[in-house]
Amino acid sequence: MRLRLKESVILLEQSDLTIEEIAEKVGFGTVRTFQRQFMAMYNTSPTDYRKIKQGQTDINFNI
Repeated sequence: MRLRLKESVILLEQSDLTIEEIAEKVGFGTVRTFQRQFMAMYNTSPTDYRKIKQGQTDINFNI
């Protein structure tokens, strides 16, 4: 699973694929499973990770 998540990080950083497309491409059965596993490993959602890496600073973390 770590390899799939690492691959997803590369795709989030280097592509314009949607989260759904990335989840499918790296082999997760559902987007929700991908999001849960990503959150568990990186402590952020795939969407927020992409925003951070793109330098957007107006991210609203609901803490």
